[in-house]
Amino acid sequence: MVVSSLSNMDAFPTSFPSGGDSGMTGSHSEFQNMLIDERLRCAHHKTNYQTLKVEHTRLQDEYIKSQNELKRLLNEKQTNQEKLQLLLQELREELVEKTRDLEEMKLQAPGRQELLFSVSPVLKTVPRIYLWNE
Repeated sequence: MVVSSLSNMDAFPTSFPSGGDSGMTGSHSEFQNMLIDERLRCAHHKTNYQTLKVEHTRLQDEYIKSQNELKRLLNEKQTNQEKLQLLLQELREELVEKTRDLEEMKLQAPGRQELLFSVSPVLKTVPRIYLWNE
């Protein structure tokens, strides 16, 4: 029969039934030492559990932050790619327009023979002008 009752779940009974055998005192103190050791191990495990729980929560928070940062960076990358595609399209259109303008200018510009025919009369008058000035 147990003399004291448990009122707290963490507490263990410290007194045991009084008995008639005097040899039980050695095993009683041995049992008390085992209980003390077990309480210490239990407290140690509890502390380790709490530490792991806090670390686990911290790592989960860090993981969530990393995931959010990754999503943000992926969105930013997508936006930048879209902007670059638009810019590239604009530049290609501008290049096509300028190439078309250049081709039109080439068609409007006089050819080599036309230049020679138009410059020839001017060259003939240059010596006359030079001579008049002297």
